[in-house]
Amino acid sequence: MFAVVSAVGAICFIFVILFIYVIKQYRYWKNLGIPGPDPTFILGNMGDLYYQKASELRIIDSWYQEFNNEPYIGYYNLWKPTLLVMDPQLIKELNEVDFDHFTDHPQICGNSNRDAIMHSLFTMKGNLWKLKRQIFSTLFAPKKLKESVEIMNNYSPALIEEIDVHSECYEEIQMEQIARRHMVRTMSHVMYSLDTSRNEQIFSKLCHLAEVFEHPPPATSRMLTFFTAAPCLFKYLGLSSYPREFWDFFSNLTKHLLESRNELKIGREDLVSLVAQLQNGGSTKSDIIDLRESVGHIFSFFIAGIHSNLTTLSYALFQLSRHPQVQEKLRHEVDSILSGNEYVSYDDVMKMKYLEDVINESLRMYPRGGVKFGAVIMRRTCTTPYKINEKFTIPKGMDVVFPVYSLHMDPRYFPAPEEFIPERFSQQEKPSPVFMPFGKGPRTCIGKRLAYVSLMVALAQIISNYIILPSPDTDYPVKFDPRSMIRTSRPLQKLKVRMHKRRKPCISTQ
Repeated sequence: MFAVVSAVGAICFIFVILFIYVIKQYRYWKNLGIPGPDPTFILGNMGDLYYQKASELRIIDSWYQEFNNEPYIGYYNLWKPTLLVMDPQLIKELNEVDFDHFTDHPQICGNSNRDAIMHSLFTMKGNLWKLKRQIFSTLFAPKKLKESVEIMNNYSPALIEEIDVHSECYEEIQMEQIARRHMVRTMSHVMYSLDTSRNEQIFSKLCHLAEVFEHPPPATSRMLTFFTAAPCLFKYLGLSSYPREFWDFFSNLTKHLLESRNELKIGREDLVSLVAQLQNGGSTKSDIIDLRESVGHIFSFFIAGIHSNLTTLSYALFQLSRHPQVQEKLRHEVDSILSGNEYVSYDDVMKMKYLEDVINESLRMYPRGGVKFGAVIMRRTCTTPYKINEKFTIPKGMDVVFPVYSLHMDPRYFPAPEEFIPERFSQQEKPSPVFMPFGKGPRTCIGKRLAYVSLMVALAQIISNYIILPSPDTDYPVKFDPRSMIRTSRPLQKLKVRMHKRRKPCISTQ
C-alpha cells in the first residue's frame, strides 16, 4: 500500500513540476512584450495542427494576417518558444547579411541507427555542413547540368508515351502520378546512374517511397512537428522521422550501388561516385564518411529532387490548363526555340525565359516542400545570440521561422497574388526579395538549378506535344487539405488535366 501511495505521489510531483515548467515557458513572449497568439496548455499554438483542423501552413498564415503590421511575433511549438519573422528587411539580414548567426536548421535528435535523414547534408551543422556543401556542389556545376539534360531527354519518350495512353481516350490525367514516375526515372539516372527501366522492382519501390514521403500517415506527420519541439525526447524514445522501410531500402540500395559501381565501370561522376570517393578517404580525414552518412546522402538528394519537382510540375500544368493565353505564349516560345527538334538541349533551356517565369509563378503560388522543413515555411536555428533591438536578443538555440507562403501571397509584394501571372517575373529587373521558394542565403537549396532544368525540360516536351485542357473534376482555385500536417501545399483534390495531342506537333524524330 505504501509503495502505491509513493508511486502516486511521485507521479503527482512530476506532473506539478511539468505544469510549472510549461506555464513558465508560456510567459516567455509576454514577459518580453512581444505580441503573438495565446497558447493552450501542452500543445501551445499547435493544437489545430495536432487535431488535424488546419495545416501548419494555414495556422501560420492566419497569424501573418492577424499581425501583419508587426516585424515579428512569438508563438509556441508545443512548449518551445519560436520566433516568426515577417519583415522582409529583417528576413534578409538574418538569412544573408548575418547568416553566421543562423547557419543551422532546427536540431534533429532522431534514431541515428535507422533514420535515413539523420546523416544528410540537410541535418549537418556549422563547419561540417559548409565543408560537405562545397564537396557536393560539384554535382550541380554547369557541365553536370548539361549531362543531366541529356539524360532527361532519354526519358522524355517514356513520359510522352504515358500521357499518350490517356490523351488518345480523352481521359483525365492525374499529373502527380505521371510526374512522380517520370521524376523517379530521371533522378535515379542523374543521381545514381541507375536505369530503372531494367529493374521494375527497384522502380516500383522508389515510386512507392516517394509517394509515402509526399503523403505520410498522420502519425508520421505528428512526429515531424514533435521533432522540432522536443528533439532530445525524440531521441530518448528511439523514434524516427519516417517509417523504418525508408532506412531499410536506402541502406540496401546504397550498398548495392557502391558494390556494383566498380563492376559496371560507369564513367560519369554522379552522387554515387562522389559518395564512394568520400568513403575511401576523400581529400582529407574530415571528408571520410561511413555507411550511415552514405545512406543519408543517397536518400536525401533523391527524395528532395523527386518531391519538389513533381509538386511544381503538377501545379504548373494545372495552371496552364486554366490559362490558355499563358499556355499559347509559352508554346510559341518553346516552338520557336526547338524549331522542330525533339531534343531539348541545355542551351535551349537557357533561352526559355518565359518558361522560367511560368515555373517561378507556380513556385510562388505553391511553394514546394523540402526534405524535412520545406520552403512553404522556412526554418533556421540561432547559433549565436543575435540582437534585433534594445528590447530583444534572439537567444542561442531558438528556432526562427519565415512564412514563405504568406509572403508569396501578400499583395504588398505581389499584386493580385491569387492570379497566375508569369509576366510579373519578366517585368522585374530581379526577383522580389521575399521570393524564396528554395530558401534564402548561403543555405539555399543546393539542387536549385537542377530542379529548374529538370522542370523546364519536362514542361518543354509536354507543351510542344499537347494542348492542356482543364478538368471539371478539380475545383479552381485549389483548396488545400487541412489534414496535411507535413509542411507543403497539398491539394484537397487530385490535380487533374486533360491532354489533347497536337495535330502538327513541333517536334519530330531526330
